[in-house]
Amino acid sequence: PNMTEKKTACQENCLEEDEEGEDEAEYDIMLIEFAGEVIPALAQAVGGEAFAPYFAGFLPLLINKMKPTCGISEKSFAVGIIAETVQGLGRASSPFVPRLLPLMMKASHDRDTEVRSNAIFGLGVLAEHGGEVTYEHYPKLLGLLSNLIIHERHSRVADNVCGAVARMVMANPGGVPVGQVLPALLRALPLTEDLEEYKTVFRCLSFTYERDPQQVLQLIGDIVQTSGIVLATDEIPSAARDTLITLLRNLSIRCPEEFQSTMLSLPSESQALLEIALSSS
Repeated sequence: PNMTEKKTACQENCLEEDEEGEDEAEYDIMLIEFAGEVIPALAQAVGGEAFAPYFAGFLPLLINKMKPTCGISEKSFAVGIIAETVQGLGRASSPFVPRLLPLMMKASHDRDTEVRSNAIFGLGVLAEHGGEVTYEHYPKLLGLLSNLIIHERHSRVADNVCGAVARMVMANPGGVPVGQVLPALLRALPLTEDLEEYKTVFRCLSFTYERDPQQVLQLIGDIVQTSGIVLATDEIPSAARDTLITLLRNLSIRCPEEFQSTMLSLPSESQALLEIALSSS
């Protein structure tokens, strides 16, 4: 707490006295960046419930860095740290949703790509971990994300939109028009920059298949076609690859004729990749 108070005092002084205390301002930035790097790791290590009060203490400092007058790197840093900490807090992030969700929504419209990307990731993890308190915000969130999934031109932001939509489906499938969302999600693939989000997207497809198989079975053609492209990527995380292959095997057993006919309509390279994937142990 003392360190937090010192930093707040330091920030106020720096704002009020531009000509003085340049060293102090630099020290302030270093201190916040150091604390910022440590916060998500601590949330993960200590556990959400235990760390939540400490996060509440740091939060005003991070929010302070999200003001329109702050630089791009400051905003991006603050938004990213908040998002990563929410992930570490897990269910204990729920009380922070009313304060953080509007801030992340606002940051998702920022002109800077990295700020937008971090904000979209933040909205996804808030939906994933925030629990029932996020449900009332689903229509607004879906409106934002469905608009971005069509119009976003920057790869990383578009990839994070896919991840956020997938997280929303898994957190509250009843609050999402899954029949409209899954086809849009598949059309947005392949991911091009943040390939870690493949883990989230394929987990979402598997989750939906287990919960409501028909929603996935009616998309067999699209899934097989997309898989042929995705499996050609060497950088796909192994966990995502395993999840996708398990799903493909299930689909090939459940609907062998449709699976086979779609596979045969693909370019020979994609066919070969799918055959190798399906026969791998």
